[in-house]
Amino acid sequence: LGFSQGAALAATLTAVQDCVRKEGLGAERDRLEAAGIPTYDFGFRFVILVGGFVPRDKTLLENCFQAGRRVGLTSLHIIGERDAIVPPERSRALEDFYEPSTQRELLHRGGH
Repeated sequence: LGFSQGAALAATLTAVQDCVRKEGLGAERDRLEAAGIPTYDFGFRFVILVGGFVPRDKTLLENCFQAGRRVGLTSLHIIGERDAIVPPERSRALEDFYEPSTQRELLHRGGH
């Protein structure tokens, strides 16, 4: 469970876990560790992201949030319709990194 920056962190941890699970611990592990990214299977079975966004860190973007890669973990994305800090489109951009078949979106009328 993460809110705002915590949601970005939770998303990063689930993306790392998914990468490790899908691609094993061979060359992928070496590549991630060389980039300074831990290669753990945290044991997460689901994630709840509230007011989340895709991290802006270049290393994370290149290694964990690659175009076309989808995290297969069950996810709930809670988005504030009037969120001026993390606008809904930024939260939806994070949703794009999760499998559509295992994600749900909850839109509330409030802000951040």
